[in-house]
Amino acid sequence: MSRTPTSSQPDSRRSAPDDVRLAEMKRRRRHGLIALILSDLRSYVYHVHWHRVSQYPAWRRPLVVLGVVLRFDTLWAVWAFRWKRFFLDWHVPLVPRVIDRFMAVAYQVQIGDHVFVGPGLYLPHGFVVIDGIVEIGANCVLSTWVTLGLRSSSTDGFSFMGPQVGDGLWVGTHSALIGDIRIGNHVSVGAHSMVIHDLPPLCTAAGAPARVIHRVKDGVVERVDPPSRN
Repeated sequence: MSRTPTSSQPDSRRSAPDDVRLAEMKRRRRHGLIALILSDLRSYVYHVHWHRVSQYPAWRRPLVVLGVVLRFDTLWAVWAFRWKRFFLDWHVPLVPRVIDRFMAVAYQVQIGDHVFVGPGLYLPHGFVVIDGIVEIGANCVLSTWVTLGLRSSSTDGFSFMGPQVGDGLWVGTHSALIGDIRIGNHVSVGAHSMVIHDLPPLCTAAGAPARVIHRVKDGVVERVDPPSRN
């Protein structure tokens, strides 16, 4: 599970310098390259075929997996990022830059050097941008035209810190999560939303700026911000 703090939890680390927090993110990583690649493949198979895979006969399952690999360009983009992260960790020169260009031109996916992504990332389509010092938990879904990145303002100044995201995030198309914010586990962000503040776990947020409209409390979904009837 991700260690990303929720908005209801004070986080003393937020006041630490950017380079210190970047080092903390690197230390928290526990998954090897092959494990991450396989987890991404499982995530794509799950989202494309849902629970039906277990119902398929044994002879058909390898064909299903092969079909996913050949069909989804973004899976190759995610795998390219895994290799880029691997070469960055081993301080291999030039190769990460080549992978960057390849991802941007071939798949319209741009993921920065200081982005750390947990297992099982799923990108249904391209045109995804992630930059800054960003940490993403396990089993997250980022739809097309989604941005996770930096925020600059006259009051808060500029920081290289981007969002820290828990496990199970789902982000709808044309949405952005920007700035030094914390997103709890199992959060859904509606399409065309702009998230600039922390979000608690087990909630749905929408709007620009995004507000919590549903949350799960004691196993029951509650409406927090009912839509206007006007």
